[in-house]
Amino acid sequence: MGSNKQVDPFMGQLYECIVRDVSRKHSIELTGEMYREFGTLMHRDRKRFLTVDLPAYGKSLEKAILTSSVVTEVPAPCAFFKVLEDRFFATYDACLLRDIRQLTYLFYKYEIPYDKELEERVLKSFIEVDRALPEKVDPSQVTKEASVFISRLFQRFDHRDIFPKHGPGAVATGERVHEKSVFKRIYSGIEAVYSHCEYFRFSLSHVCDRLEEIQALRTLEHGTAKVVLVPKDSRGPRLISCEPLEYQWIQQGLSQKIVTLLESHPLTKGHVNFTDQRINRELSLLGSLGNQWSTLDMKEASDRVSLALVRELFSGTRVLEALLATRTSDTLLPNGQLVHLRKFAPMGSALCFPVESLVFYALAVATLKVRYRIPLKQAVKMVYVYGDDIIVKEGFEPFLFEAFEEVGLLFNRSKCCYTKTYFRESCGMDAFKGVDVTPLKMRCVWSSSSPTAFSSYISYANVLRARGYLESSRYIAHLLDAYYGPIAITTRYIEPGSYDPDRERNALALYVPGVNAVSLNRQRLKCRYNWHYQRYEVLAHAIRPMVIRTKNDGWEELLRKTMSGDVHSRVGEYSPPRRVELKRVWVEELL
Repeated sequence: MGSNKQVDPFMGQLYECIVRDVSRKHSIELTGEMYREFGTLMHRDRKRFLTVDLPAYGKSLEKAILTSSVVTEVPAPCAFFKVLEDRFFATYDACLLRDIRQLTYLFYKYEIPYDKELEERVLKSFIEVDRALPEKVDPSQVTKEASVFISRLFQRFDHRDIFPKHGPGAVATGERVHEKSVFKRIYSGIEAVYSHCEYFRFSLSHVCDRLEEIQALRTLEHGTAKVVLVPKDSRGPRLISCEPLEYQWIQQGLSQKIVTLLESHPLTKGHVNFTDQRINRELSLLGSLGNQWSTLDMKEASDRVSLALVRELFSGTRVLEALLATRTSDTLLPNGQLVHLRKFAPMGSALCFPVESLVFYALAVATLKVRYRIPLKQAVKMVYVYGDDIIVKEGFEPFLFEAFEEVGLLFNRSKCCYTKTYFRESCGMDAFKGVDVTPLKMRCVWSSSSPTAFSSYISYANVLRARGYLESSRYIAHLLDAYYGPIAITTRYIEPGSYDPDRERNALALYVPGVNAVSLNRQRLKCRYNWHYQRYEVLAHAIRPMVIRTKNDGWEELLRKTMSGDVHSRVGEYSPPRRVELKRVWVEELL
C-alpha cells in the first residue's frame, strides 16, 4: 500500500481530532492504552488502516445490524472501537452509530494513489462481466409485461424531435471543448435516423454555406468508443467509456427527451427520478423508522443491462431504432484490445443512466403485477428508482431478486436493506431509526495550491462543525487560514452542493455559529463601502470556472450556443469541465 512517507500527515492529525471529538460527545475517557494502540496502528501502515481496515470493520458492523447479530467478520481494531461497539449494541443509539460510522469511513474515498494492479483488475472485471451477459433473453411473463409497460410509456414519443447538445466529458474522437461543434464524420447508422444536414447543422443556410465540406466528409459504418481509467480513490480507478463526438451529440439530445418523458408521464412521474435524489433519501429515512420501504442496490448496474434485454423490453416502441442507432457496439481498451460489447451502454454514454433506470423500474413494476397480482395503478406507486438505487414496499423483495437475475441483472445483497431492522441506504442517505447517519467521506487530498482542494476543505470544515466535530473543524480552519490567509466567516450553514441565492457570487465562507460575523469579517478581511450600491463589502475568496477563448465565431459557434442554451458566455468563450481558479472578489458583508 505504500509507506507513511507517501501519505500526508494531515490524515493522521485530522483523525486524532475526530477521535477526541467523538470521545467528548459520548463521555468516553481516552486511556493511555487506547493512545498507544492508535499510535501503533498509525505507525504500522496509516494508509491501510484508515482507507482499508476501518471501512472493512464498518461494513462488518453494518452487516451485524442488518442480521441482528454480533460483529464477527472483522472485529474491532482496538479497545476504543470495542467500547463504542458494546455501547451501541446495548442502546442502539442512532447518534452513536453516526459517530462510529464517521470514524470508520472518514478516509474511505480519499483520492490517494492506488496500486497499479487494480487497473488490470478493473479492466478484467469489465471484460468478464460483459462476456457473461446473455446474447438472447428468453421471454417470460415479467419481461412481456415490462415490454407492454414501456410501449405504453413511449406510445406518443417522437424520437426524432430532439435538441442535440454536447456532453461535458471527453470524446473518443479526441476533440477538445472548443472543437466539439465541428463535425468531421458521418456514421451510416446515425444517418439513417438523424440526418447530418438536419441534426448536425444549424440551418439550411449553414448546409448551403458548407455544402462542399459536407460532401467531402468521411462516411463510416459505425463508431468505436474508448475506455479510460479515471483516478478515483485508494480503492482503484473508475472506468468510463468515451463516446465518439457525433454519437455523444445525438445521445445527449435523445437522453434529455427520455428523461423529460419519464419525469412527466403519469406512470413514472415522481417514481423514476434523475435530477432530484430527495425522494429516495426521504423514503430511506421513513423506511428506517417503520420498515415500510426496502432499499435495494444493483451490482455493476450499467454493465449488466444487456443489449438483448433492451431489445426485448423496447421491442414494441419506435424509440428502439434510435437507441440502436446511437449505440456504439465496440470499445477500445487502454491496452489496445477491441471489445465487442454485449451490454447496451457502458457508463459514459448519455443513454446509460436513463435506459437502465427505466429497465429497473419496468421490471420491478412488472414483477409486482405478475408475481404478486398487484394492479398496475397500485404497483407503480410501490417502486421508486434513481439510477441503480431501487426502493420498493417492504416484503416484496424475494421475487424481485429472482426476476432480475433471470435476465442477467444482479443485486448487491450486502447493500440491500430489507430485513426487519432499522438501517436503510439510498442515494447517499444512510438512515437508522429515522436519523441521518451518513458519514462525511473526505475525497480531496489536502493541497495548498489547488482551488478545488480549497473549496472542498471549506465544505469539510463546515460539515464537521454542523455535526458537532468542533476540534476537527477548527483544525481544518486553522490550516486554511495559514495557507490562504483570513477567510470570511458566516453564521448561516449551507448544505454542500446547494446554492445560496442570498450569498452574492457564492463566496466561500467558514461556518461559525453564535458569533458576530460582521465584526469578525471587518477585522479579518479588507473592507470598503461601495457608494454605487450603498453597502459595506468585504474581499472574500470565491471559485470561478476557467475560461478559454478561441476564434470560433461562425456557424459552429451559433450551433453550440443555441443547442446548449448558454446565453451568458460570449462568442468564442468556453469553460473546460472541472477547471476552476481561486479569486478574491468584493461581496456584500456575509452574515
